Amino acid sequence: MARSSSGRFQIIFSATVCLMLLLPMQHRRRQENSGRVSHLRAFSTPFSSRNGIAEANRLWQLGVEDYFAGQLAGRSHDGLDRFEAALQADGTQADRHHFVGALYSSAGREEDAIASWQAAISADPGFHSAYIELVHAHDSVGNYQAAREIASLAASRGAYWNNGMQRPHCFVRGLPSKPWWHAQDFSWVADLEAISHEIRGELMDFLAAQDTEWAGWSTVGHATNYNDDADLVAAGEWREIVLFEDFEDAAAIRAAFSKTREHLRRLLPDAVASAESGMGAIILSAVAPGTHIKPHCSGHNLQLTCHLGLLCPDGAQIRVDETWRTWQQGRCLLFDDSYEHEVKHSGDSLRVVLLINVWHPCIATSQREMAGTLDELAQFDLDQRSCIPPMDVDQKQRVAAQLDDAVSAGRGAERAEWLQANLNWMPMPAAQLQDLEFLE
Repeated sequence: MARSSSGRFQIIFSATVCLMLLLPMQHRRRQENSGRVSHLRAFSTPFSSRNGIAEANRLWQLGVEDYFAGQLAGRSHDGLDRFEAALQADGTQADRHHFVGALYSSAGREEDAIASWQAAISADPGFHSAYIELVHAHDSVGNYQAAREIASLAASRGAYWNNGMQRPHCFVRGLPSKPWWHAQDFSWVADLEAISHEIRGELMDFLAAQDTEWAGWSTVGHATNYNDDADLVAAGEWREIVLFEDFEDAAAIRAAFSKTREHLRRLLPDAVASAESGMGAIILSAVAPGTHIKPHCSGHNLQLTCHLGLLCPDGAQIRVDETWRTWQQGRCLLFDDSYEHEVKHSGDSLRVVLLINVWHPCIATSQREMAGTLDELAQFDLDQRSCIPPMDVDQKQRVAAQLDDAVSAGRGAERAEWLQANLNWMPMPAAQLQDLEFLE
C-alpha cells in the first residue's frame, strides 16, 4: 500500500498473501496517465431476461474454465468475452460485475472498469468493494471530486465510510473520528516539544555535514520499497530519512540521529515498536520549495499522525479535510491522515518535520496486533475479489480438479499451486471488516 504524506502503513502479509504477491498474477493495475475519467456515466440498471439467468450461468461457467486455463498458460484475460456475454444475459450479480471490472482495469481499460463497478453497486448498493475500486480509480487520475461523491454515496447507503473526505481502503467503524486532533490532549506531546531543540540540533548538524543538497536523504518510499509514494508528488521534491527501519544506510542514520532515537524510545515506545514492525512510521520528512503533494487518503484509520515542526518556513502548509494549517518550529500538529490531505510549499527554503504514526487512542494495546490483521484482511479480500471469479461449489470442485491435473503434469505448477491455495476463499462482509469488536 502507498504511504501518504502524513504516514506509511505496511501490510503485515500472511504467507498466502506473500505468495500471491510474489507470483505473476492478474492484478488490478492503475493507469496513472490514462487521462481523466468521468464519474457521470449513468449507473447500469440490473437486468435479467426470462431465460437469461440459466444462459448467464452457462456462459459464466465457460468463462471460468477459459480464465483458469489462461492463468495456467500465463495469460491474464482469457474468458473475458464469455464473462461479458454472461452479464449481458443477466446483470443482477454484483460480484460478477466487480470481477469483470478488475479484468478491465488490469488491461488498462479504466472507463470500462468504472462502468462495471458502477453496475456492481447498482445491482447491490451495499457492495463495498466496488465503492473502494471506484474511489481508487478516480483518485488515481486526480478526479478527487468524483471520489468524494462516490464515498459519500457509500456512506449514505451504509455500505462503507462515514463521509466523502475520509475514504481509506480499511475503515473501522466505532473509532472517534475527526480530521484534526488537539495535540494538548496527548500527554507525550509536551515532553516531545520540550526536547525538540535537541532533535532540531541533530538535524542541523546532519545537514551541515552533507556536501550536496539531498545527500543522506532518500526519495520518498525508496528506502523501504514504497516507490509508489513518489507518484503523489505533483511538483517539486519530497525526501525522507527513515529512523526506525532496516535499510541500506540505516547504520549511518542511527549514528547521526542517536539522541533523537533515544528520546523517541523513551517517550513513545509503542510508536517505535510500530515503526520497527512496519505497521507505522517515524521519519524526517522534507519538502523543497515549489513542492505539491497531491490530495490523498492513507490506507486505514487505525493510527493518527504527529508532525513536529523542525524547519518551518513561510509558505509551507498542509490541508486535512477542508482546513489548511501551517507548521511551527518546536510545536506538534496531530491529525488523522485517513482523511483527504495534501501539502503545498510556496516558500523559499526547506520544510522538515519529524513524522510519527501513533495508535488511535481508542485502540487498546491488546487490540493492536489484530488491528494489523484487520487491515491485511481488508486488502486480501479486495485482492481476492479481483483474482478469483465468483463460482458455485460444483464449479470450484471442477476447477480444483483442473488445477490438480496441472500440478501433476507440471503445467504452470507454481501458478496452479497459488490458485489452489486461494480457490476456497470466501468473501468477507463489509460489516465484519469494519467491526471494532473484531479486534477483541
